[in-house]
Amino acid sequence: MYLKCKKFIFVLIKKFMKKPLFLFLFNIFFIGLLNAQQLSENQLKAAFIYQFGENLEWPQKDGTFDIGVVAVDTSIVRYLRLMERTKKINGEPIKIHIDNIDNLIPNCEMIYIDPEFSEYIQEYYFKVRDKPILLISDFATNQLYIMLNFISNNNKISFEINKKNIEEQNLNLKPKLLLLGGTDLDIRNLYKLKEEELQKQKELVFKQQLELNKQQAVIDSQLIAIKSQNKIIKLKKQQLDSLSNDLKNQKILLNQQQEKLAFFEQQVKQQQAILLEKMQILKSQEDSITNKNKWINKKNDQINKQINKLESLNSQIKDKEQLLKEKEENLKNLESHVKIQNRLLYSLLFIVFLIIIVAFFIYRSYKIKKILSDKLKSKNSEIEQQKEELILINKELEKLSIVASNTDNAVVIMDKNGNFEWINDGFTKMYGYNLNELLDNLGKNLASASFKNNISELIDKCLTDKKSIIYESQIKHKEGNNIWVQTTLTPILNNKKQVYKLVAIESNITKIKKAEEEIKEKNVELTRQRDEIKQKNDYINDSIIYSKRIQHATLASKEDLEKYFDFFLIYIPKDIVSGDFYWFTSLPATNTEPEKLFVAVVDCTGHGVPGALLSMIGSRLLTEIVAINKITSPAKILEELNINLGKTLKSIREIKDGMDVALCSFEKNIEDNYSVVYAGAKLPLVIYSQKEKEVKRFRGTRKSIGQYYLTKDVSFEEISFTISTKDTLYLYTDGIIDIANPNHKKFGTTRLLKLFKNIGHLDMKEQESIISKEISEWQQDSLQRDDITLLGLKLKN
Repeated sequence: MYLKCKKFIFVLIKKFMKKPLFLFLFNIFFIGLLNAQQLSENQLKAAFIYQFGENLEWPQKDGTFDIGVVAVDTSIVRYLRLMERTKKINGEPIKIHIDNIDNLIPNCEMIYIDPEFSEYIQEYYFKVRDKPILLISDFATNQLYIMLNFISNNNKISFEINKKNIEEQNLNLKPKLLLLGGTDLDIRNLYKLKEEELQKQKELVFKQQLELNKQQAVIDSQLIAIKSQNKIIKLKKQQLDSLSNDLKNQKILLNQQQEKLAFFEQQVKQQQAILLEKMQILKSQEDSITNKNKWINKKNDQINKQINKLESLNSQIKDKEQLLKEKEENLKNLESHVKIQNRLLYSLLFIVFLIIIVAFFIYRSYKIKKILSDKLKSKNSEIEQQKEELILINKELEKLSIVASNTDNAVVIMDKNGNFEWINDGFTKMYGYNLNELLDNLGKNLASASFKNNISELIDKCLTDKKSIIYESQIKHKEGNNIWVQTTLTPILNNKKQVYKLVAIESNITKIKKAEEEIKEKNVELTRQRDEIKQKNDYINDSIIYSKRIQHATLASKEDLEKYFDFFLIYIPKDIVSGDFYWFTSLPATNTEPEKLFVAVVDCTGHGVPGALLSMIGSRLLTEIVAINKITSPAKILEELNINLGKTLKSIREIKDGMDVALCSFEKNIEDNYSVVYAGAKLPLVIYSQKEKEVKRFRGTRKSIGQYYLTKDVSFEEISFTISTKDTLYLYTDGIIDIANPNHKKFGTTRLLKLFKNIGHLDMKEQESIISKEISEWQQDSLQRDDITLLGLKLKN
C-alpha cells in the first residue's frame, strides 16, 4: 500500500510539475511533507535531481540524458533507476552511470557527488570546468566551488545554488528552479566573508609565511631533484645514443666487410673461371707448340740428311779436283788430249752449278729454322707471361683462402641447389660442427639445415634475382645454446651469367641482439622515469597555475582604477607567475584631508615562483602601510616598506631579496589639475606634457627596498609637481627596457622615451596597441628575459 501511494505521488508530480502554481505549492507544502519523513531523503534527492535536469537549458544532443553517480552508499541509485525507467529529461531517455569522476566526465550531463566525497568538491569542480556538466554535491561546505548543493535546513532537505559557477559551464537556469526551494548564493558576500576571515587570521600571518617557506623549500628540493634526474636522463640518453651509434657503426662495418668478402669471392670465382679458360688455351697452345717442334725436328732431320749429302758431294768434288789436277798434268804433258780437257771443263761447270744449288738449299733451310726459332721464342715468352699471371692469381687465391679460413665469420660454399661443399674454420668455431658433422646432424642442404622458417623462399629469391640477400635467424649451437646469426647469401655467376655456386657468410650478432634488448629495457625505464618526472612537473605546474590565480587576486582591481583614471596596462610575466605587480589604493576625504590616490609599479627580485611570493608580501605590506597605518607620504611609505620587508624576510631566513618601486600619490586641486608626489626606489616615472609636447623622466633614488633594511637612517627622495588631466604618466619596470631582438640588442630607454613622445597625445587604447606592436616587432622570436609591466595613466576630471 505504501509503494502504491508513493507511485501515485510521483504520477501527480510528473503530471503537474511544469505548472507554476504546482511548483509554488510543491515548494511550500509538498516538499515540507516529504522532508517530514513521508518520503526518504534519497527519494527526495532523486526527485530534486530530476527537477534540476528539467529546469536547466541544455545543449542539443541526440541520444540519452546521462546522469553519473560518484558514491559509496548507492541506495539513491534505486530511485534514480526507477526514474530511468519512467522519466525523460529534455525529451531524452535517462541513463544512470555509477563510476569514478574521471570516467563520468566525458559522457554525463549531471554528476551527483555523495557526502563521502564532498571534501573533494574543489578538485571535481576544476575537472569539469568549462564543460556543459552540472555538479550536484551533497552537504559540501566549500561554497566557492559548488554548483547545486543539498543542505539540511531545520532537518529538511533543501539546496543552494551558485549561479556564477553554473553559468561558467555554459548552462542557463530557468526561473522555476528557485521555486523548488533553492537558495541563490551571493558571491560577493562569499568573498566578503573570506576577507573578514583573512582579517581575523592576520595574527597567524608569520606562521603561515613560515609554512609557505617550508613549502617553497620542498618545491626547491623537488626542482633540484628534477634537475638532477634530467641530468641523469640526459647522460643516459647520451650513453644510449653513443651505444646506438657504435652498434650502427659496427653493423655498417660488418656489412661493408661482408660486401667486400662477397666481392672478393665473386672475383675469385671469376678469376678461377678465367684461369681455367686460360689454362685450356695454354694447353692447346702447348700442344700446337709440341706439334710444331715435331715438324721442326723432322725438317732438321731432312736438312741434316741434305747436309750429309752435300758433304759427300764435297768430298766427291775434292776427289774430282784431285783427279782434275792429275788430268791437268796429263794435259800439260799431253797436249794431244784436248777433247779430254774440254770434257773436264764441262764437268767443272756442272759441279759449280751443283754447288750453287746445294748452297741455295742450305740458305733456305737456315731461313726456315730462324723463322721457327723466332716463333718458338715468342710462344715461350707468352707462356712465361701467363705463368707469372698464374703466380699472381695463385697468390690472390692464397690470400682469399687465408681470409676465408681465418675469419671469425662462418663461410659456406654450396652448389646452385644449396648442397654443402666446403666450410671454413670460422663455421666450426661458431657452430661446433665440422663438414662431416654438419652433413650427418643437420643435413646436406641449406634448406634442411637452416632454422629460418622461410629459408626456401629466400633461396628462390636469391636464385631468381641473382643478388645477395641478408637475413637474421636464431640457430642452435652443437652444445645446445641458441645464438643469433646474420647471414649474407650470395650467388656466384659464370661467364653466361648463370648461377653455379652459392656462398653464405654468417656473423654472430648475439651480442648486438642482447644490446638491443638492453636498450629496449633502458628505454622502458627511461619512459617510466620520464612519466614520473612529467607527473611531478604537472603537479608543480598545477600548483603554480593555482598560485597565479592567488597572485591575480592580490593585484589592483581594474574596476577601481577605472573610477579615477583612463589607463592601459601591459602586464607580461616571463613565467606563469610574475615578480612584477601593480598596486592601487585610495584614502577617502576627511574633515582635514582631501581624497588621496596611490599607484605603484613594483619589480621584485627574480621572477617565477620566488618573485611571485615576494610580490604578494609587497602588496600586503603596501596596503597595511597606507590603508591601515594611514601613512601618505610616498617617501615615508617606501621607508616603512623597506623596514617591514626586512623584518618579514629576516624572520623567515637570512636573505637580502628586495624590490624596486615607482610610487605616486595624487590629490585633486581644481577642475583639471592634480598635485602629484613621486618617490622611486630605482624605478623611474615618465610624464608626457600635452602642452609642451615633450616627455620628462624622473629617475628616483638609486636604492632598492629590502637592501638597506638594517640601516635605520635610510631615506628616499620625493618629487612634487602638478599635472592636468590631458597629461600622461608612465610607470614601468626594467623588463621592457631589457627586451632583446634576435641580434641580442636591447630595446633601451632612449627608444622607449621616443615612443612615449610620439604617442603621448593619443587615447590610451591606441597607445597600448602601438606599444604592444612595437614590442612584438622588436622581440620577434627572441626569448623574454624578465617580467614586463607598463602602466599608462591619465586622470579623469
